[in-house]
Amino acid sequence: MSKWNLRPENWQEVICGISDGQDLYLWGASGTGKTSLAKDALSELEVPSFYCNCVLNYEFRMIVDQLKENYMQDFLGIDTGRHKDLMKLTIELQRAKNKTKKYYIILDKVDRLFRDDVLSIHRLCELRELSGANLHFVLISEVFVDEIFIDPEAIDRPFNPLQVFFRNYTLDQIFAILREYFPEGKDSDYFAFSNIVASIFQPYTSRLYHYKYAFSHSYKKFLDSLAQKGVEVAKTETLREIEYLQNKIFQKIQKPQTADFGMSLNEMLLSIAAFVCSKNPPKTDKAMLKAARLTKKRRSTQKAQESNEVVKFSLQRLLAAYSVLYHYYYNARTNQVFPLNLFSEEFSGKVQMLVSKGIIKVWRNKEELCKDKLVFVAEEHWVSKLAKSINIKLQEICITNVE
Repeated sequence: MSKWNLRPENWQEVICGISDGQDLYLWGASGTGKTSLAKDALSELEVPSFYCNCVLNYEFRMIVDQLKENYMQDFLGIDTGRHKDLMKLTIELQRAKNKTKKYYIILDKVDRLFRDDVLSIHRLCELRELSGANLHFVLISEVFVDEIFIDPEAIDRPFNPLQVFFRNYTLDQIFAILREYFPEGKDSDYFAFSNIVASIFQPYTSRLYHYKYAFSHSYKKFLDSLAQKGVEVAKTETLREIEYLQNKIFQKIQKPQTADFGMSLNEMLLSIAAFVCSKNPPKTDKAMLKAARLTKKRRSTQKAQESNEVVKFSLQRLLAAYSVLYHYYYNARTNQVFPLNLFSEEFSGKVQMLVSKGIIKVWRNKEELCKDKLVFVAEEHWVSKLAKSINIKLQEICITNVE
């Protein structure tokens, strides 16, 4: 296909894999065309499929719900409304008449699924084997997920997909691909515009494809300025526009779903740290947040259950728990340095904000907050929603049961 002339090897591998009925694992940086190529290959071979984003469907039961709706109900015509048990669904699949027709499920961002359940794809393979369905999977991720390839000697349901690696596009390749989305203007004008974008976005080359539509307005303004004001003015105005666009795009990336709670990401982390302090006995915060041994967790749980007191915690303990949670959250994303200390105005301001919003309260009304004890008073289900919105599992970092 002419669209994939820049990726002839990847295109051929995926086409051959689908033709042979193989499971596929595509991995590479964001914006390298993994999902688009998989969809185009399935369309080229006229193989039915459905797409599932694992960021939105991050639990095994959610994947099963998608399987029921798209594959079993829409494709096979099976009424699965009354069935929730996986074994009953398997029996229904065994009876299906069209189960021999080839069908693919595209699981995008699959690393999010494996974060909670490393055997999720193996359980789907077991359903396929028991039912005899001609069902196959295309797994897609930005980083290589080792959990997919469990040692066959350690599990009786091995999963061995065809691995296809997608290399990063060069800047020239990216802008050659994007040219079809910006057909206006001369090639020289488009080249001048692409140089401006490259000077700002060069560290994030692979992401340019995902934000192509964000540049369309800037490109039209560049062409208008070029015609009315000349090259130098057009370049200066467009450079300012692209810098603004870059700040807007990456601010949106770094602060997901924070607007729903009226709080910044770090304020959300501080609220969760306060909740952890209220749930865990003292001196266990680091052990829980750093995944201590199970025996240590059991001992701490027993101590917590023996005491029914309202857990009061100091400002120092809140800062320590916040520091550990901060690194727990950010280390997987970027090399952030913890920015606060006990006497910083920023930290005091964040604590006062939590007090004013009724998330925590001061146990004694003294002038110096550093000598007071704090108590977490917000509702537990609110904290659960807060943590879920930024992909933190409270069950992993709290000793006592969480809603």
